[in-house]
Amino acid sequence: MNDDNLTGLKNTLDRLGFGNKLNEVMESAIRNQTPSFLLGICSYFDPPVKLTSSQGQKDFVQYILNFGRSQKTGDYRLFNYLAELSTHNGVERKQGFEINSDHYVTAKDAYYLLLGNSVLKEVSTRKGSTLKPPEKTDVWLRLNLQIPAALNRHPLSKFYPPHGFSVHNVVDKYPIFFQHPNDKATLINALKKGMLPKADMLLGCRLELVYLSINPKMKNLDVFDQRMNTISNDYIFQQIPLSGMPQRIEFSNYTTFDLEKNTEKANEAVQGNPVDEQQGKARRR
Repeated sequence: MNDDNLTGLKNTLDRLGFGNKLNEVMESAIRNQTPSFLLGICSYFDPPVKLTSSQGQKDFVQYILNFGRSQKTGDYRLFNYLAELSTHNGVERKQGFEINSDHYVTAKDAYYLLLGNSVLKEVSTRKGSTLKPPEKTDVWLRLNLQIPAALNRHPLSKFYPPHGFSVHNVVDKYPIFFQHPNDKATLINALKKGMLPKADMLLGCRLELVYLSINPKMKNLDVFDQRMNTISNDYIFQQIPLSGMPQRIEFSNYTTFDLEKNTEKANEAVQGNPVDEQQGKARRR
């Protein structure tokens, strides 16, 4: 057995988020010179949005990892893995993921992709001579779950920087209220990971709790209410005259915010700038 080969496989499992739980059984199969073998492992995830009344329910993912021995080198490789999702509210999906040298779809990435979210990954690309070191670039991944899986694979779309998509610019377009200066950066980081973060957004004349996901193809956000019903961008961006908006917004410290007298300040808040600390967090009504 090649110890370097085994060490490399252990590092791959750890990088994918499987830790060391499979190391012992994987090493046993390699020592027995099994030509190819499958290993399984399960994970539970707290759903971003719970759609049932039962408490403590989690989403469940079973991973089946496919190992094999190269006929050329004799070394073992992890070729791919199958992720099978069963959500707390009865949705079942599965997807196979290849193990590429330029990037890895981790176990947690696979979970968020199977939920229908987009995930940002850093990949290595080569341009021109193969003697040059690979360049790092970002790519958005998203499964097309509307197309039935063929051979355990929904189409996987990739959106590169030339696509002209900037998550920072997209977030700035939406009427999201941030209480603290770091809230925007926290939201963007969660969106990049595909986590379906929640936020306070001005919808019509009300401040509502919504859940957000990046849609790199449409270059916008997918917005959902608390029951995961889609809120259309047409509704979000409809023009509302100031006379049709609430004249005052109540804050958690029971102070008020007069929109007619503070139009500029209100516009800044809607454009994603933090509300002043002294006024507290806007209360949803």
